[in-house]
Amino acid sequence: MYFSLHPIGLRYLLDSMQLLPTTKDVFGSTTGLYTIGIIALLILLALRPVIIFGLKLALSCSKKPLEFAMLIRVRRRVTGWAMRRILYRKIFRRGSSLDTYTRAQIMFIMFHLSINFAFILVNISSSEEVFSRAGKLAIANAILLYLGPGLDFSTSVLRIGLRAQKQLHASAGYVVVVLSILHAAGAFSKRGWLAVEQIRDLLPALALLGICSLVLPLRALATFLPYELVLFVHNTLALLSGYAIWCHVPADQQLVRATLCVIAGIFLLLLLTRVLIMAYRNHFWFQSISFEQNGTSRYVRIVISLRRPLRVEPGQYINLWTPTTLSSVLQSHPFSIGNCSSEVETQLRMVVDVKRGFTNNLRELAKRCMTSNIAIFAGPYGSRIPVENYETVLLVATGLGFVALSPYLQWLVRAAHNKEIKINPVHLVWQVSSWEQFCAVYDLLGETIQVDNKASGTNVSRENNNTQLQEDKTYVKTSIYYDENGIPPDWAKDMIEQVKKMRKRWKRVHLYEYQMPLADILRKEAATKAADSSVSKPKLIAASVSGDVRDDLVQFATAKSSLFDLIFTDYQPEDDRHSFEDPVNQFKSNINDKQADAGVPLDDSARGKDVRSSYESRNDESCGRIQEFQYKTESYSKDLC
Repeated sequence: MYFSLHPIGLRYLLDSMQLLPTTKDVFGSTTGLYTIGIIALLILLALRPVIIFGLKLALSCSKKPLEFAMLIRVRRRVTGWAMRRILYRKIFRRGSSLDTYTRAQIMFIMFHLSINFAFILVNISSSEEVFSRAGKLAIANAILLYLGPGLDFSTSVLRIGLRAQKQLHASAGYVVVVLSILHAAGAFSKRGWLAVEQIRDLLPALALLGICSLVLPLRALATFLPYELVLFVHNTLALLSGYAIWCHVPADQQLVRATLCVIAGIFLLLLLTRVLIMAYRNHFWFQSISFEQNGTSRYVRIVISLRRPLRVEPGQYINLWTPTTLSSVLQSHPFSIGNCSSEVETQLRMVVDVKRGFTNNLRELAKRCMTSNIAIFAGPYGSRIPVENYETVLLVATGLGFVALSPYLQWLVRAAHNKEIKINPVHLVWQVSSWEQFCAVYDLLGETIQVDNKASGTNVSRENNNTQLQEDKTYVKTSIYYDENGIPPDWAKDMIEQVKKMRKRWKRVHLYEYQMPLADILRKEAATKAADSSVSKPKLIAASVSGDVRDDLVQFATAKSSLFDLIFTDYQPEDDRHSFEDPVNQFKSNINDKQADAGVPLDDSARGKDVRSSYESRNDESCGRIQEFQYKTESYSKDLC
């Protein structure tokens, strides 16, 4: 077969090959070595399960297998110490927009900057080379920022936790900003304002502004802007900054352009992989989704009926997309999965705390009785806590943190009854901030107890033609703590009575009408004996809690480091302060605002009448919620009996 090339095309191909970086350019420069090091590190992280499996296989074939067990114990102790002393220790005061920064993140940022400055200052010949290397290293560090279309997918590829991936992403962002500013300062000191006269140099100046805005804490912006909008602007600025940097780099900088091509190639490859996986798991079509408020106004329950069964691990979450409004076409939101069976799942259930943006649209659809829709999900993503390695497990949750811990509770109950693991009864400690919150998620707890009751029922065994009844052990113990102010007395009283009736049938559910005494609970758990007293293992505290409880747990685990291992789930609820507002005062303020807007004088008698009518309407709404709650709890109780 005969092939021919046009002279112009052949010349363009030869010119392109000449522009490619040579081996000497890559390995003979500090920036090239740094780029290769980052790529090699990412490859090792992605292949870490294969490497660990190979090491285990090699050590198991050795003549001294006990040394491998000793290494596992040392690794567990070092990991536990690092989590308590470094990973979970915060630098800034709680409540600020910077309270998520821990000692580990600050140390990693300083270490990351130190390595980059070391590569900048090695074998320099002039100050211009310093500024040039700073710009090249900024592009090399950008590889860590463009690992796929989202952090959730890159965590699955790199086999690291979401918290670690966020810290890595933030650290790389800060390093890129520092090096970009250093590079821009060198160009400005040399050329002055002439450095931004041409469009090729003006674009990177705008890109620098975009990069600096990207390092703003998303949590601080999400307090007054919808989460989806903040994320969309963040991703858009990242793509525009990448294009501006490409336009800024001269064509003769082969290594820098090759690095940009590597970044684009990694991003596009992971994007294509994510799209293919998402299409396969969605069965190449939309999923059926339904949602309801369950009598509450602040929470929406979501149920996705899967077209293809899906295997879900405890602690995982999905990104959900559903066309609620015109702006929702480009919006997706992460939600924790609340159910996890031993087999594959045919449904995914989640509970949503309504705030701004996407979640508020779901509530509006539920109010209009549009309880079904179509959706596409991506995932599941997230790391799993190794609960099977412990004999005593304490689950601590506040608010909707129970949704993140419910799959672990379900998995432990099934595994214990199937004799796959040997554990003490799992103790769930749950601080409820409102009865609306409890009504939104109580079915997840009910199903877990139902599974425990069925598995621990009376079994019949025959020995020597004699029928023997054998009672299995139950593995669920739940303590619910409730202390809410401002709820109408009748509603709170009736709801408590319903839970007490439910508690008579669910004997392992204990209700306490006061704040959770965390210190007393932890002291009691510390005195609990293991299921196998001959083996000394630490106890596990798995938590999905608000900030104040999180700090108390870290302080306790640090003091009792030899007894407890503390691990937090990927989802951590925020402080739920608005649940404790007095509704009567809230009604008063709303009525005063409406009358003031209408120009009506605030008469005390009229104000009291309006407050009473609003209060009565709230009681009527609460009665409806109580009836629905009573009907569903009775149906659950019949199933359990």
